[in-house]
Amino acid sequence: MFFRSFLGTGIYVNLIAFFAAAILISEWFVQKFGVSSYLVFVFILSSPAAYFAFTSYSDLLFMFLLWLLLWLAISSTAMPGCKSLTAQAILLFVLPWIRITGYALAAWLVDRRVVAVSVLGSLALWLGFNEMIAGSPFYFLHAQRLFAMPSGNLFQGLFFSLERLFSNDLLHGFAIPWLQFAFLPLFYFGALVAASIRLVKRGENLLAITVLSILILSHNQGVWRSAVRYDLPILPVLCLPLLARQESRAASYFYKTVFYVLIAGQFALQIVFARIFHSGGWAF
Repeated sequence: MFFRSFLGTGIYVNLIAFFAAAILISEWFVQKFGVSSYLVFVFILSSPAAYFAFTSYSDLLFMFLLWLLLWLAISSTAMPGCKSLTAQAILLFVLPWIRITGYALAAWLVDRRVVAVSVLGSLALWLGFNEMIAGSPFYFLHAQRLFAMPSGNLFQGLFFSLERLFSNDLLHGFAIPWLQFAFLPLFYFGALVAASIRLVKRGENLLAITVLSILILSHNQGVWRSAVRYDLPILPVLCLPLLARQESRAASYFYKTVFYVLIAGQFALQIVFARIFHSGGWAF
């Protein structure tokens, strides 16, 4: 009976994809960065928008396939040679059809990865599909307006959130909208940029390019309405600086304290926004 509805099937697929992604990421991080797999796993589960695993949204399936792609592209223990390149090309072609965020992976061309041409092939097919069903290759932009998606760009969204951050929302009892549209989008945007810079310093260029390109696309709206959910697939990188080995015991205690506070805060936010979502309210 569970598979007789789209929602039931979507939940089943999302739950499997989410836990598979969490296991893949945590095991890979312990091998590559020497951090605790258990703490990484818990950090991923604590993501504020993780409750979307209990919906039919495609974010969690995208997350699993994205990290499978990264593992294939970066890990030395992945598939050998042509098999790995073929699998990467297929994933790069498929990901934009699951979430439009997948087109951000065209940025892999910067790292001289020929497989990223698959993203351009996927884009050509997408434009042709729009032409076939609606008579315009750019119909999807019109569809966004039909669904009242906010127009604008990254900088407009940034200025909107900064303005909202210093507004009187908290004084007037609008704590949830303030969190949704101001504090959380700005916090994760800044934290992910900082994490990307750290990855570049460590020589993890492809991982940094992936995070930044998805971040730019996910925040490319006049109002950062769903940015926290769109950032869900790349949030695992935030735990790396906090779990990395520190030079002094004091620094180690500090970063671990920040890590546990962040996990507690994220779980609390997850519960709050899941209740809002369940009651029919807007929650990412």
